[in-house]
Amino acid sequence: MFALPFRDLNLKKDQYSLMQLLSHYFSELNEIDSIEDGETKTVFIFDGLDECRLPLDFKNNEKCCDVTKPTSVDVLLTNLIEGNLLPSALLWITSRPAAANQIPPVDQVTEVRGFNDPQKEEYFRKKITDQNLANEIIKHMKTSRILHIMCHMPVFCWISATVLEMMLKEAEKDEVPKTLTQMYSHFMLIQIIVKNRKYNKATETNPKELSQSDKEMILKLCRLKSGLRKYACHLTLDPNTANPHLILSEGNRKVTLVEENQHYEDHPDRFDCCLQVLCREVLSCGRYYWEVERDDTVADIGVVYKVMKRKGRKNDSWIGSNKESWCLFCSDSGYEFNHSGVRRSVSGPVSNRVGVYLDWPAGTLSFYSVSSSGTLTHLYTEHTRFTEPLYPGFGFSSISSSVTLDNIQR
Repeated sequence: MFALPFRDLNLKKDQYSLMQLLSHYFSELNEIDSIEDGETKTVFIFDGLDECRLPLDFKNNEKCCDVTKPTSVDVLLTNLIEGNLLPSALLWITSRPAAANQIPPVDQVTEVRGFNDPQKEEYFRKKITDQNLANEIIKHMKTSRILHIMCHMPVFCWISATVLEMMLKEAEKDEVPKTLTQMYSHFMLIQIIVKNRKYNKATETNPKELSQSDKEMILKLCRLKSGLRKYACHLTLDPNTANPHLILSEGNRKVTLVEENQHYEDHPDRFDCCLQVLCREVLSCGRYYWEVERDDTVADIGVVYKVMKRKGRKNDSWIGSNKESWCLFCSDSGYEFNHSGVRRSVSGPVSNRVGVYLDWPAGTLSFYSVSSSGTLTHLYTEHTRFTEPLYPGFGFSSISSSVTLDNIQR
């Protein structure tokens, strides 16, 4: 049985044979030449068809029947699904309904549905031992259309039952949640109380008696920005990486290219020839968002692995010109995305401010044009597989050009 998520298959750009692809995910297959022995049943589980970014061109893709023949992952998938490759194999493809039409008709469809209306009520009556209280909860859920709709998900029924059972028992009917935000906020408060009882030996049961640290955490959550800005991170420029013609200011959040050499101390991390600088902060195993404001000149805005070369003017030292870096070239005439020396023209509204979103685990790096009102317009997303921590970096070519790291309040 081989479980292969589409989310990861999206990142495979090279050509593989079916055996090579399976060996990449399951190293124990390295010593096996083929899985076509006629005796063993093979099952493939392709998870998340709705996340698939491959063309899945069933009409035009070449036919492939050889498990040892290298080809694109897209061709391997279409031939597996059509039965040309390993016709005896069993396939199980999971998907949201909206994406199911990407593949040809299949033998059997299993639809996992949530609760219908009678099942919602049945859940609350089984979950709440006090039937009068259960009826009161059901009545309340029906008064809010959005809460009642969300109850088709069993986990939301559990959250609602947890919150409403406690609140209605304590006769806090005036504060009973009527919106999703209120429901999740009260659920969070209850979890804090449970946490305090378990770890801090606290005795309070009223949210008003929460400790000061818990209040501060709640206030921070209340200030969360919507969209990508909730992933905002605080970045500072690393003086030890700055080229001698770059001046850092404003608490190492602004960098300016000048003609005069600044005679910085030698450092192995410093760019000696390329007019570039990196940030101190290490980005890995998470999601990050930051915004950069440039003046009216050109600038490279990107991310790099720490192993990228720092000395000399060759491509292995320029951000975007090697396999260890990715960047968006920004100018008043437009944008270009650069990686491994390959340039791609990027269309979109030109702005002096650019937003960068990194989802390291998912292998996505996205750039956005930020308007004067703060509206984000998507410019480009690179899909890859990051193998090392990343550092934001910037490059310049014109004297007096500068970029500033914006301070985004979460």
